Amino acid sequence: MKKSTFIVIEGPDGIGKTTLVENLAKLLRKFGHQVECLRQPGSTPTGEKLRDIIKGNDGDLDENAALFILMASFAQLKKRLDTCASKSAKIYLCDRHLPSLYVYQSHLQSYQAVANGQLIRSSDLSSGWSLADLMPDHNLFDCMTIIMHFDGSEEQKNELLNRRNPIEENHQDREHRVRYDQIAGRYWNYLTVNEVRSMVVHIDDTESALVDRAIAKISTLPYFLSPTGESSLQSAF
Repeated sequence: MKKSTFIVIEGPDGIGKTTLVENLAKLLRKFGHQVECLRQPGSTPTGEKLRDIIKGNDGDLDENAALFILMASFAQLKKRLDTCASKSAKIYLCDRHLPSLYVYQSHLQSYQAVANGQLIRSSDLSSGWSLADLMPDHNLFDCMTIIMHFDGSEEQKNELLNRRNPIEENHQDREHRVRYDQIAGRYWNYLTVNEVRSMVVHIDDTESALVDRAIAKISTLPYFLSPTGESSLQSAF
């Protein structure tokens, strides 16, 4: 049976992840593919409730508790996807996944323990359960993660941020810029040690240009390749 495809779009806030997921879905549907857009946390009944907890907390939620809530959402999504993929092949586009856990939670000792398979163990496993076990079953899915990162001057970066996340020029704004740089740096660190794809975003990129760039990457997935190795995708955005 043909495998399903799980494509994760990642990157700092405001870089255009959600818009890219939506536009990719539109294009792929034009090609006749079955496509579902996902988000993490969320995309299952339980996951959406967990998302409400994460998004609605007023600052009293412990960081370790947040980590395990996010992992629970990921686990629920994996269960749903593996069940669906065992019945029919489909394309899933996911807004955020494992890289976000690394970027926002990797400073926690509990994250390191889970990532290294040291925290959760089972008698029927030769080694500890780890974050990799939250990915869809590789026997049912071909997976690709694309991390969007901005390439440009400091002035251009600020223009992009102001365009997508406008906030007043004050102390909070300066803190936001510093935090953005930290987050972008952690995504870059993730890129250097994991088998993921990077996708450059420029200040003057149109939505169609970003879709074309993403299509060039995902077109190499087995789902889109013919027996002769040719891709069935060409941009018609």
